[in-house]
Amino acid sequence: MVTFIDSVVQWVVRVLMGLLAVVVVAGTIDLAVLLARDLLAPPIGVLEVREMLEILGLFLMILIAIEMIYVVRLYVTHRHLDVHAVLMVALIAVARKVIVLDLEKYDAAYMAGIAGLVLALSAALYIAHRLRGPAEAGPAEAGPGGPPGA
Repeated sequence: MVTFIDSVVQWVVRVLMGLLAVVVVAGTIDLAVLLARDLLAPPIGVLEVREMLEILGLFLMILIAIEMIYVVRLYVTHRHLDVHAVLMVALIAVARKVIVLDLEKYDAAYMAGIAGLVLALSAALYIAHRLRGPAEAGPAEAGPGGPPGA
């Protein structure tokens, strides 16, 4: 029974990886179309701040999806989640939120909460990095896709 459940989990994880790949490809196409449309709209070659924030937000969403593929791939390959990769995905997601945040919509308490979240994630990433030995520093440092040949 355990073997069957493991097989089902592995199949579901691989399907999720495939779906994330579709999201990355579709998002990249959407980003290219959005960028071309905004650059070709009058005045040609000029992006407004709103357009730049929209483009940057979509770019960061694609980056988050790529990092999620990396996290899922690590799970499939090594049967565990890499804390560094998960924390990096979370930090990128919060950074995206900060970058595209409309400062006029939120109060000081909300901003303080976001700042606290950034500090907490940064501290967690720092502590996790300090606790990890040099022998373990390889795969997570290699970025999306893992080390060459993985």
